[in-house]
Amino acid sequence: MAAPHRDRAASAKSVFHFDVQGQVAKSTHAGLPWLRYIRAHVGARVHFWPFDGWRVPEGSSVIVEVYPALWSREFPAEARDAHGQDAYAAAEWMRRADADGSLDRYFSPPLSTAERATASVEGWILGVMDARRPIGPAAARVRATMPARQDGRPTTARSREPKCYDATEEAMATITRKVATEEDLLAMPRDGHKYELVDGEIRVSPTGNRHGEVIAQLSALLFNFVKPRRLGHVISGDAGFRLPDKNVRCPDVSFVASGRFPDDKVPDDFGDLAPDLAVEVLSPHDRPRYVLDKVGEYLEAGVRLIWVIDPRHGRAVVYRSLSSVRELGADDALDGEDVLPGFRRALRDVLS
Repeated sequence: MAAPHRDRAASAKSVFHFDVQGQVAKSTHAGLPWLRYIRAHVGARVHFWPFDGWRVPEGSSVIVEVYPALWSREFPAEARDAHGQDAYAAAEWMRRADADGSLDRYFSPPLSTAERATASVEGWILGVMDARRPIGPAAARVRATMPARQDGRPTTARSREPKCYDATEEAMATITRKVATEEDLLAMPRDGHKYELVDGEIRVSPTGNRHGEVIAQLSALLFNFVKPRRLGHVISGDAGFRLPDKNVRCPDVSFVASGRFPDDKVPDDFGDLAPDLAVEVLSPHDRPRYVLDKVGEYLEAGVRLIWVIDPRHGRAVVYRSLSSVRELGADDALDGEDVLPGFRRALRDVLS
């Protein structure tokens, strides 16, 4: 199965930026529910490459990202439309590469250590073998980057010399890592970073002064609206919520309606519920994939309204579901809708 293509030109498109030329946000968000469904129901039998690792375990199905233009012109279109031709070309290329033994090679592109680390987080396109080579329509250009064997055929994963990063991955696979717990999360230092418990690991999100200023401004606006009306509790990012998947997530700002906490008291540790409103303020260090993962978890847990605020670009994205998403500009309003009826402030006021 191929994930939606993402633009990898010099001016890459943000997955939080809708309705612009070349935008990828809608296709990315449309695919997320299916990918999360597969992950939840199939588990370790499916491998998300390269996020789950560059090596695909024996017997696993694999989900990759492909760029059909690499191969679509190399096969006759026959009666297929453009979308059908793209699907056919990608599938036929993979079938042929598997048959001639070269497919394994494409799952381990010769990237530098820095490129490999970035791609492990941001993704990579199967079939691209050189981070510095522009993506073009001819697959021959990709295959030309592969060293030849003495018999003239492309080098395969079975015959190539091992690289240092292969040894590193193999060594890492043999290490038994301690699964982090909520106690570990509570023991994290109060150093200005945000810590969360995600899939048995402590994940840290570096922040900054601008990030903190926006959080403080929005928290004050929400508190001044909620408190006199006795609507519930406005909580900062230091608080965590246990979600059904056992992750402990910490929105930068959250709102929990009155009566939802036991005895309507905020617990000392983590809440066993999902907030009604969750707000994430992007920092320059946030990875879109991680933020989208968090949005998906919030929605699955029952969060009714989500604001993802991007101070750097002066915009926000509002989620009611993965199919109900809209973008706001600086002059548009953050609206509490049915979660906080009557709350309405221009995004510019939060960012000023």
